Amino acid sequence: MDDTPARNTTSTASPAALAANWRTVIFLDLLLGTATVAVGVVLAIGSNRGAGIVLALLGTTYSTMVALRARRWARTRRQAQLGD
Repeated sequence: MDDTPARNTTSTASPAALAANWRTVIFLDLLLGTATVAVGVVLAIGSNRGAGIVLALLGTTYSTMVALRARRWARTRRQAQLGD
């Protein structure tokens, strides 16, 4: 018999993870991260190398966090049996 308590992911999940348009939310977040990286690269090439590099790194970090959130939301939706 398994003594570990069952995790109810739907009670602690973000409401956006359970929304029908969750893929759109993730897409727009990734678009924001990608735009931040692009602006950082342009800034690094153009006028301010240091600020551009920092901005590009922040955009990359943000995009990585969004990708991890997408995986977590997909898992939450599978566990809640919501499908895609």
